[in-house]
Amino acid sequence: MPEIATINKIDPSTFNFTDIKYNSESELEITLDLGHLIMENQITKSFDDFLKELPDYKGNLYIFKQIRLMLHEEGILKILNTYTGDINGSYIRRLKILLNKAGFTGIKIKKKEQVQIIQAVKRTLELKDLGNGLVFKEVIDPTEIFRCHQFAKDFYYYKDLNYDLNVVKKFDLNCDTYAVYDSENKICSFSRIIARTPGYYCPFMYATIAGTDNEHFTIPGEDQSIGEVMAIYTAGKKGVVAFKRMMEYGASIMNFDSMWTTYDEEDEYTGTYYKNKFLMKNTDIKLNYSDFGGLWNLLVTDKMSEMRKFHDKIFKYK
Repeated sequence: MPEIATINKIDPSTFNFTDIKYNSESELEITLDLGHLIMENQITKSFDDFLKELPDYKGNLYIFKQIRLMLHEEGILKILNTYTGDINGSYIRRLKILLNKAGFTGIKIKKKEQVQIIQAVKRTLELKDLGNGLVFKEVIDPTEIFRCHQFAKDFYYYKDLNYDLNVVKKFDLNCDTYAVYDSENKICSFSRIIARTPGYYCPFMYATIAGTDNEHFTIPGEDQSIGEVMAIYTAGKKGVVAFKRMMEYGASIMNFDSMWTTYDEEDEYTGTYYKNKFLMKNTDIKLNYSDFGGLWNLLVTDKMSEMRKFHDKIFKYK
C-alpha cells in the first residue's frame, strides 16, 4: 500500500478509504452521522435486485473496517456521531452490534452537546495453534480473503453449487472469515460467519419461502445479533481434522444470540450433523435461492452459551 501522512482525524466525505496504509495508526477520530441503524427483520427486495446494487463496499461497515485495517492492534477509535434522532437503549444495542461486527470491542458511549461520543478498541485477531501442524486464523486482509474465496471456488463440491465470487463478495463487509492453515501455509478449511447488522443482511434473508409468491422469512428479535455460518474443507484426513478443530474452536468465540444455516433438503447427512453437533433445530421452513437452485432447509440454534461450553467435545462422540 502507498505511504500516507499520519492521520489523527478523518473526514469521511473527503478521505480516500481505498488508499490506506495497514497498521499505521495508534488512534483515530472520525466525525460522521451513523444514521438510524435500522436492523430489518425481513427483506422485501429480491436477491437478483440486491446483486445489481453497486458499489459492493459502502456504508458504515466499510468505513469502520477500513479504519480497523489502519489501526495497530488494540488501537483506539473515537467516533463523533452527529445523528440527531432518539439515542435510546435499542439504538445503543444496535450501535454495539455494528462496531462489534467491524472488529471493535471495549465500547464506551457518552452524550455531550448533542454529539454522541463513542470510543472503541480494535479487537485482537483470533489466532490459535490447533496442534498437528495446523493454525486457526481470523482473516481480515482483503488479499487473503480473496484467497479464501478462491479456495472455496476451486473446491470440487462448491463447483456444483455455483460459488460465484460476484455473489459472495457482496457479503464480505458483514462477514467474519476464519481459515485453518497447515505448516506450508496452505488452506485446509475455511468458514464464513455472516451477521445481520444495521444496513447489512444475512444471505438467507434474500431467499424466498418455497410454495409462496416470493415471500421472505421474518426473523424474530428486532435488536438481536444473529449469524449465518458456512464452512468447507479439503478432501482427505488433513482437511477433515482441520475442519473439526476449526469448528470446535469457532464455537467458543461466536458472539451471537442465535446461529442460522441451511442445508440441501436431499443432504440428510449434513442436516443430522448440524443438529447433533451444533444443537440446531429445524424451523420447518424451506427456502429457494436464486443462485443455488433446489430447496434448502433452514436451521437455527439459540444455545450459544451451551455450545461454547460444549465445544471441546463437539466431535469426540457420535
